[in-house]
Amino acid sequence: MASSETPPPATSAPAPVPTAAGRVVTVVAAVLLAGLFFVDDHRLDQSRLAGFVVEDSVESPIVEQARRLVRRAGFPLLALGGLAACVAVPAAGRRVAVPGVTFLLLCTHLGWAMLSVGWSEAAGETFRRLVVTVSIWASAAGLAYALNGRRLTAVIVAVPLLHLLVGYLAEIAYGTFAPWASGSRFVGTTHPNIQALQAATACLGALTVATWRTGAVPAAWRAAAIAAAGFALASVVLTKSRTVLAGLLIGMGIIALARGGWRLAVAGAWGGVFLCGVGVTLAGMTTIDLGKTGLAAVTLGRGEQIGTLTGRSAIWAETTRYVADRPWRGHGYAAFWDDEKRREKIWDKLGWPVTSSHSQWIDTTLELGLVGATLLALLLLSAACRAVRRGVFGGDDFALFAATLLLALIFNSFMESHLFVGTRYMSWVFVAVVLKLTVFADDDRTLRDPTATPIAAGLSP
Repeated sequence: MASSETPPPATSAPAPVPTAAGRVVTVVAAVLLAGLFFVDDHRLDQSRLAGFVVEDSVESPIVEQARRLVRRAGFPLLALGGLAACVAVPAAGRRVAVPGVTFLLLCTHLGWAMLSVGWSEAAGETFRRLVVTVSIWASAAGLAYALNGRRLTAVIVAVPLLHLLVGYLAEIAYGTFAPWASGSRFVGTTHPNIQALQAATACLGALTVATWRTGAVPAAWRAAAIAAAGFALASVVLTKSRTVLAGLLIGMGIIALARGGWRLAVAGAWGGVFLCGVGVTLAGMTTIDLGKTGLAAVTLGRGEQIGTLTGRSAIWAETTRYVADRPWRGHGYAAFWDDEKRREKIWDKLGWPVTSSHSQWIDTTLELGLVGATLLALLLLSAACRAVRRGVFGGDDFALFAATLLLALIFNSFMESHLFVGTRYMSWVFVAVVLKLTVFADDDRTLRDPTATPIAAGLSP
């Protein structure tokens, strides 16, 4: 006889309960991070500088003192803020996973940078930069642990948006905002390439939030996320940063593929081909020069120095000569560009001042040698593979954002040095994303959408 007892219901891990503390930490973290990184890496008169050269800026003594104070005390306090966030937000629904290969590579990369103090050409500067770096990483770890994936994404999106708003206001106040003028680029409060990368990060994060599948996302939040994504995308276009825009379009394509399946991706590709065909047909019916028009569209109106990648080939040729001096260990973390005589020698040969080689891989090799560059390559590859597997094929919302961001960063790393050199905010974002993706990932059983496997479903018969 069959038993009349009713089987007990299946149990699952407790879902994270939204708390007022979590919301407060999210807002406070976004405001404080935006303010701290703005004082450290931005300036209101950036759009007035010829060639965006920071050395030409004339700031008041008060602003200079504020920058020094931020670099000396602000970042250590930021690390304490990350710890305070862990204490302030209840631990329900959070977990710490067993460290994997990606986390170990992250720690090894930082450890190699720390060891470089022993052979650095500028040990004092290397040590000071490492203090800032460790503080930034500690803050990123604290918020990655304290906040769930959606709130952490909201913080990552909010900081660049605040910087963009200030940038537009600054350009309008100085009378330099003229997107209709030939050769004009939106600069805002930092170099346009850095501004573009941060705006692209905000765009990818906002699009992910707008299409978030797990948990209850209010319609108003989704609408605000779509508006934020459009604002950030327009800002990237206005900066005319071609590499960043290409990486952003790749990321947006991945989101469309993950959310809508391969059929949507194919439809989008055919739609793009159709629109291009219509454009060519209409242009052929007029006197428009297709060659010049097409070149202007592809280069965003920046057709100068295309053959030299806007002068990058000369920079690469000049800076790679110094790799042979210390090929395996490098010149020390943050030490290569600290040498004033060497920096001025490079400037004299190039004819203009630069503070990086405009290649993440060259700068990493110069600072940490081939060992450091190899560790960074393995770290990026491991993190990107994990994010793609969990986000694109597994339905994990935060991992999808991580996948699009990491692939865009890898694409951009060949033309810029924004990951660990030049801008500290993207370093914070990178570490926070990697830690949330690995050791502080949200519980799959409560936050992952069990039906979100559109690619696998679309490819199956």
